Amino acid sequence: MGRTATSGTPAACERDVYGAVTMLLLEALGSGTNYLVDTVDLEEDENIIRIWHCGSASTTLAVDPDNATQFIHCNRKLGVAGNFPLKTGPVVLVRLDTDIDPANQSKLRLVMTSGESLSAPNRFQGNTATVRTSAPARQLINGLIHNGFPHHTVVAWKDIRAEVRRMAEYLAIPLTEW
Repeated sequence: MGRTATSGTPAACERDVYGAVTMLLLEALGSGTNYLVDTVDLEEDENIIRIWHCGSASTTLAVDPDNATQFIHCNRKLGVAGNFPLKTGPVVLVRLDTDIDPANQSKLRLVMTSGESLSAPNRFQGNTATVRTSAPARQLINGLIHNGFPHHTVVAWKDIRAEVRRMAEYLAIPLTEW
């Protein structure tokens, strides 16, 4: 999947259709290569979350693309997957999801936050980024959980928040921002 992503085709794990659609939307809005991730760790006192997935990131998203390594898949132990930390810099995390609110005619909703991917070792096998969030990290995590958002978000290394806001407004998709 990492090779597919490196060749320019977004690749979403776990049959996450809305995750794949989110990846395509962000690319259409100018994000460049992005990555579908889980939020796997919280350091509330440092206002940090860690985002990770199993190694399907494009090597162009590595801190050092020339030295991005591959390893046996972390969960299934079949095939190979990327094993490198994700690059640093400003990030935006976005997710398109279904909405059960009968008043919402689009039947869709979006969530978005931003932060800074920091220089840090690859904490887990696969691809990891340590992100200092713009919003309080605990508030972000609690908001995602209490509002029933899926465990996957898409991370992009370009600030496309204005474009996401315009798209949401144009398509009448409610947007929750932290």
